[in-house]
Amino acid sequence: MMWYLVSGSRDFPDESLVRETIRRVVQSPDTLLHGGARGVDTWCAEEAKQCGATVLHRPARWETYGRSADMRRNTDMLKEVVEQADPYHVFLFWDGQSRGTAHMLLMVRKRKLPHTLILPE
Repeated sequence: MMWYLVSGSRDFPDESLVRETIRRVVQSPDTLLHGGARGVDTWCAEEAKQCGATVLHRPARWETYGRSADMRRNTDMLKEVVEQADPYHVFLFWDGQSRGTAHMLLMVRKRKLPHTLILPE
């Protein structure tokens, strides 16, 4: 069973690329973890469910952490996957502008974690 963590820009412009990527790699009994945001997170969750995978979401706690909630959530999700899942892989769908996805990319590169960076075509 593989775990996938997805991080992506809310305004990623290529929905079909996101959906096709998830359809190609995720299957039952895999687990997909996402932050619950519109766009990439939602598309990945929908496709993973269609593939029979377990889908978990960790929404940002805006009322507790304010403007830093999404960064804290990303850090917590990465920690959860690294500590609880083996094997795992991180997919980053980045529009080149999203600070949240850039933050996740920085964390996975710094720790040399298995990941795939996907940019819009």
